[in-house]
Amino acid sequence: MREQIINRRIIFCSMLLFFWIAAADARAETNTNVAFPEFSFVDTDGNTLTNQSLKGQTVLLIISQESCSACNLTLQDLKGADWHNTQGLRIIVACPYYRDAQAASYKQSGGYDFTFCGDENRRIGKLVVSMYQKYEQGDGSSFASPMLFIIDSTGNLRYEKVGYTNSDTLHAKLSQFVTLPPLTSQPDSTEEEEPDETLEKGDYCIANGQMFTVTNASKRYVTFEGDYSGKSAITIPSYVTCSDNKRYKVVGISDYAMMNATAKKVTIPDTVEKIGKYAFYNNKKLKTVVMGKSVTRIGDGCFSYCGKLKNMTIKSKKLKKVGKYALLDDSIKIDVPNNKRKAYKKLFKNKGQRQLKIY
Repeated sequence: MREQIINRRIIFCSMLLFFWIAAADARAETNTNVAFPEFSFVDTDGNTLTNQSLKGQTVLLIISQESCSACNLTLQDLKGADWHNTQGLRIIVACPYYRDAQAASYKQSGGYDFTFCGDENRRIGKLVVSMYQKYEQGDGSSFASPMLFIIDSTGNLRYEKVGYTNSDTLHAKLSQFVTLPPLTSQPDSTEEEEPDETLEKGDYCIANGQMFTVTNASKRYVTFEGDYSGKSAITIPSYVTCSDNKRYKVVGISDYAMMNATAKKVTIPDTVEKIGKYAFYNNKKLKTVVMGKSVTRIGDGCFSYCGKLKNMTIKSKKLKKVGKYALLDDSIKIDVPNNKRKAYKKLFKNKGQRQLKIY
């Protein structure tokens, strides 16, 4: 059980930077010359790829996801370039949170001959999470995926970009570090166009350092997956704008969403109805939780092992279920609506506390 919880949390962390929020007029593109962070990926053939093993080659590292249209457009354009398999050039497509079988299926379905890496060991995700902040704008929105990195033969990062990139642009950038055949046609001088995003159930978006999953595309509902802003006081928004530039309502908090997090205070909006199991499990610094007016369910183990949690306010009059071991600390004071004290005492009884402190 504990291993499953930890793995789920790592999956969420590994997904953080990867998902796209539209910004067609504000793409990230940087020329640089610094050592690329240490990494160790395993490709779909079982080969381990590290900074050291790739030295001597120019590497184009692409962070991609099959459901991302901008990613697929970049890969298909690159696939059609007659120079992409030039000696001395290694194209690696890394898929955060994908299992190896998923990455292999992605490679096969696209007919790609690039090197694909799954993320069984979650190291791809850790890499992109560590680089997240540089791709967040001042207004809190983030750029469109895919992420592309050119790493030279010495292991230094020379170019990085987030967003669709055509093969001619990549040819021009890569030619600075590896000898490529000349283009067979003149580069298209027209401005690159970002493909339109259409979100479906299960797609993800990020805003203000927080991640969400689409649970109902037609009704525009999302659930909260986690906060990576580093703030000590976290406020989950009622609505969030995703990559299709549409406003989505935040109706729930996913299982394991903030397990092992470090926030001291969490405020849950009135739009949230369900809080998933182990959502705040083992939050050792959490002291205060404020729940909105629509919460109907608190999942199993939700606030277990939150040793510093002393104050919880439940504004909702609709709470119907509290999961087992939702609380494991007798010192928590729970403030509830006056006319719900009796009912909520029954709900919280035998949920991990020896004594109930409901006011």
